[in-house]
Amino acid sequence: MPPNNVPNNISWIVDTCIFYFAGGYIDSSEKDTFAKVKVSIEKIEDARELMKIIRENDTLVMDLEGEIKKEYERCLKRVRDSYLELWFSYMISTAGKIDYVSSNLPINERDELLDLNFDEDDLPFVGSAKNSSDNIIVSNDSDYYQDETTTNYIENDLEIILCKLCHGIELCKKPRLTVSKHRRKGMLVSILNSVKS
Repeated sequence: MPPNNVPNNISWIVDTCIFYFAGGYIDSSEKDTFAKVKVSIEKIEDARELMKIIRENDTLVMDLEGEIKKEYERCLKRVRDSYLELWFSYMISTAGKIDYVSSNLPINERDELLDLNFDEDDLPFVGSAKNSSDNIIVSNDSDYYQDETTTNYIENDLEIILCKLCHGIELCKKPRLTVSKHRRKGMLVSILNSVKS
């Protein structure tokens, strides 16, 4: 039976697609284009709810190299949503709300992802997740779930927890508990597996 509580202060990698959802749009799969396709009100609310919980309880992980910040800023320019702009400004300017880690992956892991047709623009998110304290990415981007081989490689070989937006919301709603570092990942995986089923 999975635990009823989740660790305090989860360190989240939030994929850019969640930013677009919060702003009411879907990022196009076409490179360097932006499809202003409205998403459902539920997706907007879920994305904003996750962002609110992260702002209040958790931390956002960004790479030391600055690639994730550039992606977020590109989204902010395209969407022009005051909620997103205020949220991002708050996170950047508040001490302790951003965990900066390297996004570098060993060459063999980077090459394996590229061999699996993983989008090179998403490598900073994967590298940062691998190097973060909780190793968790929340994303609905098809790159992470394009096929079982890719998903298994990310989850099993890279030991990253993949979490769709709806599951991230469920995880966030669980009561918080202070736990030792070595128990955190097991708790997160166990709870996510229970909300996915």
